[in-house]
Formats: sequence, C-alpha cells, structure tokens
Amino acid sequence: MPDVTVRDAATASYQPSTQIHQAVLAVCWPDGRPCFQVEMFLLDVASRYTVRRLDGGSLRVLASQLSLLVRFCWKKRLQLWSMDDGHMREAVAGLQSESHPRRPGKQRRNSNTVNQIIATWVAFFMWLQTQPGYPPRIVGLIEEQPQIQLVWRRSIDRFGRVRQVLRYRYGPASSTPEEVKGPISRVLKQRLWEGSARMSDPLTKDERYRHRFDSEKEFLAECEYLLKRRQLILDLLECTGARPGELVRLTALAHRRCSENRHIVLTTLKRRKLIDPQRSVPADAGTAVRVELFIHKYRQPLLARLRRQGLKPEPKNHLFLTVKGSPMTEAALEREFRRIVEYAGLEDERACMSMFRHRYITNMVKLHLLAFLENNPDKRRFSMQLQDYRGILKSVATLTGHGDELSLLRYIDLGWEELGVFDYVPAARTLINAVEQGMNRLAGLATALRPRRDRVDSSALRSMLEELESIRREVSDALDAVTSTC
Repeated sequence: MPDVTVRDAATASYQPSTQIHQAVLAVCWPDGRPCFQVEMFLLDVASRYTVRRLDGGSLRVLASQLSLLVRFCWKKRLQLWSMDDGHMREAVAGLQSESHPRRPGKQRRNSNTVNQIIATWVAFFMWLQTQPGYPPRIVGLIEEQPQIQLVWRRSIDRFGRVRQVLRYRYGPASSTPEEVKGPISRVLKQRLWEGSARMSDPLTKDERYRHRFDSEKEFLAECEYLLKRRQLILDLLECTGARPGELVRLTALAHRRCSENRHIVLTTLKRRKLIDPQRSVPADAGTAVRVELFIHKYRQPLLARLRRQGLKPEPKNHLFLTVKGSPMTEAALEREFRRIVEYAGLEDERACMSMFRHRYITNMVKLHLLAFLENNPDKRRFSMQLQDYRGILKSVATLTGHGDELSLLRYIDLGWEELGVFDYVPAARTLINAVEQGMNRLAGLATALRPRRDRVDSSALRSMLEELESIRREVSDALDAVTSTC
C-alpha cells in the first residue's frame, strides 16, 4: 500500500514509499460500493492487531463489528458521520433485541458482547472526527456538544487495574458472573460424544447422500472417516485446550510418530507476531495413538480413494481434511461443532469449544497448584503471594499459548475450588485421566451400538472392539501405576 512520500533535496524530486500489510479487509455497503471510511480506519489501526491472510485475524473482529454499523446506516439512509444520540440508542436496542439464529427465544448477543461492539463504534467515530472534511464532534463529553454523548466510566482491566474510560452513556450493564462461560462439565462432554456418533451414523444419511458413492463400501468408509475426525477433534479439544484456529492448523507430518513422542505440536495464535510460534503439549498415550491411527488408517485412505476417483485433493499437510481432501477451515470446524451440539440435543445448553479450553486451563492450574504445594508444604491458600501465582501461571502459559501469565489469574480461584473437592495424588490423576477418556469414547460407542435395521458391518464391529481394547489397556496401565505407588 502507498505510504509517505519523501522529498529528495539533492534532486528536488519526491520518492514514494510503500508499506506491506499481511492482509487488508474490504468492507462494502449492501449495494456493493466500498465503505472506504471503515477500510481506512482498519488500515490505520492494523498495526495494533493480528492480521492473517487465512482468516483476517483479530482485525476481522473489528471489521465484523463495524459492518453492523454500516448495515444500520444503510437501512436508515444515513451517512456514518451523521449518527446522533437517537440513532445510536436505536442501533444499540437492535443489537440487544436480535434473536439467536439457531436458538429461538434466546438473544444473539449478551450485554458484554454488545458493549464490545459499542466500544468499537466509538473508537471508529473518534478516529473519523480527526480526519479532514468530517464533523469534529461526532462523539465526546456533554460539554463539547457532540452528536453522540460519552461519559467517563470506571473500568477494571484483566490485571485488576482500575481506569477511567470514555463509554457510551446508554450502553447495557455488564453481564453477571452467571452468564460467563465456564469449564465444560463431564455430562456435556459425554453428550457431545454421543452427538458425534449420531451425526456420523449411516442410517441418518438420506438416499441422495448415498447415491453420491459408487459402492456401499465407499459410503461406509466416508461415514467412518467423519466419525473418527469428529471424535479426534473432541479428544484434542480436551487434552490440549487448543483454540479452533490452532486445531485446523495441525499438520500430519509433525504427528506421524505421535505415539512415540507423545506430544501435540500446535501453532500458537493471538500472539501478534508475523510468524506464529509453536508450542508442544504433552498428550496421554491413548490420545497420541489415536492421532497416529487417524493419519494412517483414515486420512491416508481418504486421499487414496479420492485419487482413484480421478480427483486431485490438495491436503497441504493439514491433519483435518474435508471429504473432498482440502484443509478444514476454522469456520468449517465451528459449523461442524454446532451440528454436533444439535445432534447431542444441547441447543438450549451453553456448549462451545472455548469451554474445553477453560476446562483444560483449569485442570493445568489445579495440577500446578498441587505440585507447588507438595514442594512448599508450609504454604496455604491464605499465605500465597502474587509472585507464587506468577510462577505457577508462567508454567501453565507455556502449555496454553498465553503471552502474559497474568491473563490467567481468574483460573486461580477455579483451581482452588476444585482442589477443595478433589484430593489428587499423581498416580490417581493418571487413573482419572484414563477413565475420563474412556468414558467419552464409550459414550460414542454406546450410541453406535444401538439396534440397527440393517445388518451389522463386520469392519464396524472390529473398530469398536479395537476401541474397547484400547480403553481396557489404558485403564489397566493406570491401575498398575496406582498400585505401584500405594
């Protein structure tokens, strides 16, 4: 993109310079005309956000929030800089009243989300009023006589620091703690495993879907691939706490020998770096074997089948592929998870992938708290210092991909709460992890083994027996570990 122009005094000429952006975001009015005010704002603030060619990064979130403002102004036949207090109140009321597209009777956004959108709009207006040719008082304090009035509000950031910030005076009250997402429960996890099995059941597919295949064998192979992909995604969400964008970036090459090294190599997002750093998360033996098995037994045969059909799949070394052999995108993963939630009958429950991440982080904080207490027997909860917590959270942050360990402070209370209920020892933790994994897979198998109208496929039975044998082996090894330490 063109940048500043510098005058060369020796030649009396002007030398233009350019600035390279990782990506730019196009924002259009509903009739297709570019909304260049929003586009220029996004270019101006891009250096403060993560910008990715694949999905737009965190700058895309700003673009999507501003697109709501663009659509409102289009509907009201307004210019962006013509917004006043009455229009703003109407736009905010629309954000609050919009219904959820898949959950009738539920709001699409909670109060915290609405406040984040309003803050983005205010930041845009504050930038726009400093640009030549636009009204200088679009937003401001009441004594400045702006079109949209702001007030000073007390705000507490994630580090507990109290600040005074400018806010729109008619923004909704913040969500209560009960509305905040927490770690996923055991019951919800098992329901999701059951939902993934129902979703992949050949009996749920209509005749049009079956007719896409040359043989019944190919049809069953695709159903089995989808089942294993969905179950492995649930497995990795639980055992790595990965973000959806990090899961879809997993590579097959880095995990071909996962059963030997027992580590999952993740690309860490949200670090605002030109090259995303990687982190290695330890995986239990069962999960590591299932990753390697998925690559060799399901992913490779899928690609081979597509090539036999004369297609040219382009997997680009990604672990998770669509049935067409292309890399799975973050948006596709989110759609698939929503469908699993629907098949699990959890439309009225709060079930999302970030809850797996909350569960993983809570577990890691809990385990590192235990290790710290074992090494410091004189320490108790009331005598812990911030420096003690920083050391614990710094170790956890290497596993979760957080750049600042203080952003994990809220998990300390969750960790202490769970420690008050469960008294773990290292060997018992091994057993519990094995049982947790086994319960998830048994939930999926129980759904797959329900009475069927057609004949039972022998390969499906062999697959189920392999899963049951894997569960038996994991629990047996864990029990041996417990008895050897008792």
